[in-house]
Amino acid sequence: MKFLEVNSEMTDEERKLCAIKVEHYECGFCNHKVRYPRYNHPIKVLKQRTGGCSEWAVAFTCLCVALGHKARLCFDLVEKDYIWTEVYLNEYKRWIHLDALEPQLIDSPLVYEDRFEINCVLAFSAEEVVDVT
Repeated sequence: MKFLEVNSEMTDEERKLCAIKVEHYECGFCNHKVRYPRYNHPIKVLKQRTGGCSEWAVAFTCLCVALGHKARLCFDLVEKDYIWTEVYLNEYKRWIHLDALEPQLIDSPLVYEDRFEINCVLAFSAEEVVDVT
């Protein structure tokens, strides 16, 4: 699929289910165009079983909280489209990096420095927003 554009024209249903934007793609073989809303509603993400890092990070973080863990979302202010989860583990007395798209990378927060320039990473939860750069 070839990326075409992003716009904010959303239906009422998409807004209700916390869509943050709508992306448009085109098949390179048949030229079929696909409209892809980027949802941040965990139930919608789990039902449609598709999404990028932000969708899966939101759903995974919500599941962690539902299971009784203290969890937060982390994102780079410059990249803005890569989000991951941190869970506080009492056994270690610290936050542990977890990535819903890369489950083999447990407690490996520096992996993103090889992929893009890190300038400012914020972590946010229901209790606080923290600069974790």
